[in-house]
Amino acid sequence: MISRLAKCISALAFLLIVSTITLAQQGAVKGIVKVKKTANDTPQPTEGLIVDIYRLDITAKYNTKTDKKGEYYYSLPAFGEYVISVSGPELSPVTSNKFRIGGDQPLEQNFELVPGDGKRLAQAEVVDYIKKGGAPPTNAKAAAEESQKLEEERAKIEKENAKIKADFEAVKKHVEAGVAFAQKNDYEGAIKEYKEAMAIDDAQSVVYAQLGQALFNLGAVRFNAKKKDEAKSLFTESATYAEKATKLAPDNAVYIKIYADSCHILAKQFGAFDFGEKAINAYNASSALETDPIKKNKMINRIADIYYSQGDMEKCSTTYEKVLTADPNNTEALKGKANVILATTTSINTPQDKARLEEAMGIYQKIIDVLPDGAEKTEVNGYIAYLQDTMKIEPPKDLKGKKDKDKKDKKGGK
Repeated sequence: MISRLAKCISALAFLLIVSTITLAQQGAVKGIVKVKKTANDTPQPTEGLIVDIYRLDITAKYNTKTDKKGEYYYSLPAFGEYVISVSGPELSPVTSNKFRIGGDQPLEQNFELVPGDGKRLAQAEVVDYIKKGGAPPTNAKAAAEESQKLEEERAKIEKENAKIKADFEAVKKHVEAGVAFAQKNDYEGAIKEYKEAMAIDDAQSVVYAQLGQALFNLGAVRFNAKKKDEAKSLFTESATYAEKATKLAPDNAVYIKIYADSCHILAKQFGAFDFGEKAINAYNASSALETDPIKKNKMINRIADIYYSQGDMEKCSTTYEKVLTADPNNTEALKGKANVILATTTSINTPQDKARLEEAMGIYQKIIDVLPDGAEKTEVNGYIAYLQDTMKIEPPKDLKGKKDKDKKDKKGGK
């Protein structure tokens, strides 16, 4: 019996010894991780930072995260050789030196991070650092320098953003003032405000476009006042700024039209023929972008008008026909077509010439009643009188009969 008891005690002792040896094989690492956002800040414990633990004597990896107090704790097999890398969003990663866990007491490893690229180091990178003699260069001096650099960059960005915001408000104020002046037909006041806005920010397409339009409108005022030299200068300046607007916003049909209108006037009224091609190209570009058929046809008619002023009647006629295909009753295109006929047919020596002049007469008679009283209607009446008195072309019978009937009805009404 004594022998059996001795054996039991001996077995118990063996179990205790084994248990002690097993416990001695397990250790731990713990610590606190703080973040220092700027050189002058006090480091603060930070939650959620990644703690990667790499074992170097054998290939193994463990990881955990910091808690609300910035602390971490992780149980590890004792007697291994380890290195820790800590990382987090927008922070520069830090790495410990190599260490061993020699017993069951937790080994403390604390870290301090500063702003950085947020990189998380892979095991191969950490091992490479160790092979080169230690942890990556994240010592206190380097961390402070990096933090100071980031702080300076942040301050610079904040200063630039503040300037951008202030400039935006100033430009907006001048543009709004310019619009208010333009609405009152005070184009000189509008031009002054737009140029003030341009001096603050010279990369805003809307400023150049508004300036170009105001210069065009003032040019029209001066032209109508017979101040042609001043008008030409204003139209030229308008074209310059409107072109800048189109380069900044090449898909804006309105901006392209402002440029085209200025070039058109310079070509037609001032004989600046080089502006004629610029106007044609701009009207083509703008009409291709324009979705409103009325505005689109108006620009195509302008192209035909430029061809007419250049004496290219074939292209002029083709361009008017393009409009009439889309809108057969387009008054401007009809008048232009009749004008081309009148300009290219100077006699009635052949049946073909007479037929063409009769076609022109029919067009003029068709549109005369829909034209409002004014210079254009007076012009068309002059063409009708020329065809009747000089070229001896009578209105089409159906139109003539209708007009005679209208006259009788009016007399009867009286």
